[in-house]
Amino acid sequence: MKKITIGRTPDNTIVFNEPTVSGHHATLMVEDNGSMTLTDHSTNGTMVNGRKIKNETVGIHAYDDIRFPGGNMLDMNKVLSDSSSTVRIGQSTERFATPVSQPSPEAAAPQFRSSEADYGHQASWQQAQSAPASVSTPASAPKDSYKRPVDMSFGEAISSVFSKYATFTGRARRKEYWYFFLFNLMISIGTLIVDVLIGLSIFSTLWSLAILIPSLALNFRRLHDTGRSGWYILFALIPLVGCILLLVWFCLDSEPGSNKYGPNPKGIE
Repeated sequence: MKKITIGRTPDNTIVFNEPTVSGHHATLMVEDNGSMTLTDHSTNGTMVNGRKIKNETVGIHAYDDIRFPGGNMLDMNKVLSDSSSTVRIGQSTERFATPVSQPSPEAAAPQFRSSEADYGHQASWQQAQSAPASVSTPASAPKDSYKRPVDMSFGEAISSVFSKYATFTGRARRKEYWYFFLFNLMISIGTLIVDVLIGLSIFSTLWSLAILIPSLALNFRRLHDTGRSGWYILFALIPLVGCILLLVWFCLDSEPGSNKYGPNPKGIE
């Protein structure tokens, strides 16, 4: 298990030199099985997929959009590649510090060590808010180190949908959408069978109400992932043609790289 601390003070694993970031802002826990949780300890909170969390713990994935006060975006692929290094963001010198225990700069260079351009130098807090930092692949890393899609299991997809219960911002990949579609279909059939047996439409109705909001939010995020507005869901009101168009869009692959709705949910550019 790995523990990564994030904050403004130098004793953190990841240091954001921003006045609005708390001294010990958040803690990232990475379990041996790959699951991750982010705990916020701050005054100003942390944005996770467009939702502000404050003094709470949430499950996260490598492709989630995580932002700290001052417009600093956390790149999970970079962080997880070498969590033992201290990343200093918002300073003009020594953006990356090599651990003291390493024998030499050449041997100790972390996989995500690079130049000022890696996170995009932010001359001021205001500039950081209007232009979030971006990350480029370091020259010393293998050519495709950060271009491999992050996989998503059936369980992770269901967990992601319910953890973003009413999150209409961000993006959702095809696996998340269709895994949840399959999960919903199985539960709906089960509740319908129970209702037939008892002669009342109780369980199927309760289930439909329970997933109404997360399903609608998922539809918005899936459309965002293809570069379309979530309001395209209103095409469902057009008989036959609208439903066919939505089905085609929901089957499309993620739009390459980041778009105006957020980073690629597959964790690649």
